[in-house]
Amino acid sequence: MTMLHYNRFLWLRPMPSISSEAVSEHLKNIFEVHGVPETLLTDNGTEFKGAVKIMCKSLGVHMRHGRARHPQTTGKVTIMNNFCF
Repeated sequence: MTMLHYNRFLWLRPMPSISSEAVSEHLKNIFEVHGVPETLLTDNGTEFKGAVKIMCKSLGVHMRHGRARHPQTTGKVTIMNNFCF
């Protein structure tokens, strides 16, 4: 799941894998349609390292990682996960 922070717009796509490469491709598809964001806020999962980090650096996207065990940082995403799944 990917969510736009300001208006809570969601992109829900089934992903056969949550590898860094698969997540990177998912994000590239979103960026191609909706434009490249200035900042990408993620949790500290390993899927946001490797290919995603390289892609963000090449596109000029500032990556920010939320603090571990700090629900205020990614609270909207957590609520939407509970709602959608």
